[in-house]
Amino acid sequence: LALNVGTPTTVGSLLWAVTNNGTEPGNDGFIAKWFDQGGNNNHAIQTTLLNQPKIVTGGAVEVDVNGLPTLEWDGANDYFDLTAGINTSQIFYQSFVFERATGGINSISLGNASSSPSTTWWINTNSLLSSMPSNVVHDFSVDFGQFLITTLRDSSNDIKMWRDGVSLTTATVVDGGTVLTRLGSRTVTRHMGQMSECIYFAKDKEADRVSIESNTNTYYS
Repeated sequence: LALNVGTPTTVGSLLWAVTNNGTEPGNDGFIAKWFDQGGNNNHAIQTTLLNQPKIVTGGAVEVDVNGLPTLEWDGANDYFDLTAGINTSQIFYQSFVFERATGGINSISLGNASSSPSTTWWINTNSLLSSMPSNVVHDFSVDFGQFLITTLRDSSNDIKMWRDGVSLTTATVVDGGTVLTRLGSRTVTRHMGQMSECIYFAKDKEADRVSIESNTNTYYS
């Protein structure tokens, strides 16, 4: 799974489908489909307009602190359904680029609609947790700004996490195999703020972490 908002004026990098005439002057535009660039066609889809993140406001593309295109999530309704679910019991490597305009809000990566939801990571107020399925706090001090969160599950069932390249608390979790079906949602809790990139590998990429993060930071700076 590889999702990136991209630069819509560059040939080959139009990675989203806009609804509601968002490119017309004065109108808003929302994302119906965020295309998987990883070659697995695991696209993120939302057919209900009320639940679609915004890409255009008043005819202008939403941008992050560096002037790059991003998606704006309202924290109340917005989320995507994945074309195919992701099993949390498998080895994985994941990185997210997102922005919080203020502290004390919810930020969510991959989750599901279960009453006992699993989530690769989420931020409740200012605490960064993984929930697979038990909640484990990896960081107590995520406030506001743009962040790069990297999460890894290795063959020893260790959940490792890095915030902007800094190693956080590691937890060992045995998960029976919950399937993650949503992006930006866990049960009825929704992501609030911006989200620009989601990369997911169903393999251990810890040896490549520094180079992946370096490439990501170079782009978002």
